[in-house]
Amino acid sequence: MEVRRFAAAACASLLLFVGCFFPDLGDLTGGTPDAANDVSTDVATPDAGDAGDAGNAGDGGDASKPSYASVVQSDNPTSYWRFGEKSVQLAAHDEMGVADGTYASAGTTVGATGAIAGDPDTAVSFAAAGGSVTIGDVYPFAGTAPFTLEVWVSAAPPVDGGTTRRIASHRTGPPSYGWRLLLASDSQQVTFERWENDSVVASVGGALTSGFHHLVVAQDGTTLHFYVNGAEVDSAPASTTTAQSMPLVWGANSLGDGEFLEGTIDEAAIYDHALAQNRVQAHYLAGIGQ
Repeated sequence: MEVRRFAAAACASLLLFVGCFFPDLGDLTGGTPDAANDVSTDVATPDAGDAGDAGNAGDGGDASKPSYASVVQSDNPTSYWRFGEKSVQLAAHDEMGVADGTYASAGTTVGATGAIAGDPDTAVSFAAAGGSVTIGDVYPFAGTAPFTLEVWVSAAPPVDGGTTRRIASHRTGPPSYGWRLLLASDSQQVTFERWENDSVVASVGGALTSGFHHLVVAQDGTTLHFYVNGAEVDSAPASTTTAQSMPLVWGANSLGDGEFLEGTIDEAAIYDHALAQNRVQAHYLAGIGQ
C-alpha cells in the first residue's frame, strides 16, 4: 500500500513538473500538434531577414572576392592612380603616395563610368581637342631595368585624317628619347614604343575593339611583353633607352603638342618589376568580376 502511495505521489509530481514547464508539447517543434496523433504538421517560416544571406543581387559583385584595388596593391605598384576624383581641381591621387598628378581643366572630364565591374569608383575622360593628366618627371623606364605599365582604356573610333592618340607618354624631342603608348590615327591598333636618339628601338602592340580594354606592358630585363585583356599578344627583345627630363602624361603627348586620346582611362599603375603573366591575368579577371 505504501509503495502504491509513493508511486502515485511520484507520478503526480512528474505531471505537475511537465505541466509547469512544458504546457504545450507541440511548442517544442515550432508547430501545432496534430489533434489525432500529437505530431507537428506546421512548417516553420524563415525569418524575412534570412533572404539576405544569399547575397544582394544588386551589389555588383561577390563580397567574398578581393576588390580590384586590393589585387593591384598586393603586387606592390610604385604608383597607382584610380582617377576617381570628383573635380579636376583636385590632384589625381597616387594611392602609393609617390606622384600625384594634375588634371588639365580644358577637355578633361572626371566622374566617367569606370572600367571595373561592381566598383563605383569613376574614371577620367579626354576630349579630342584637349584633356590630360600630368604626373611629373617620373618613370622614364631607362636602360633595361624591369618595369610594368598597366591601364584600362576605352577609346573613341579613329577619325580619317586624324593624328595618333596618346594613352600615355614620357618622350622628349627632338631628338626623341623615352617611350609612348598610343593608338594609331586610322585604326584601333595600340602600340608601345621605346625611343633612343630619334629611332624606335622596341615596339609591341595589339588591336582593340569597343569598350574598355586592360593593357599591360612588362619588361623583365630580357623581353618586352604586351598583354591585352590578360593574354599576351606580342613581345620583343628588351631594349635600352637613355633617361631624359620630361613629365609623364596620361591622355596626351608629353611634348605638349596635342595627340589627345579622345577616350577614357582608369586604374593606371606602374611597377618597378615585371608582372608575371598569371598576375596580369589575375588583374584582368578581378577587373571583370571573375
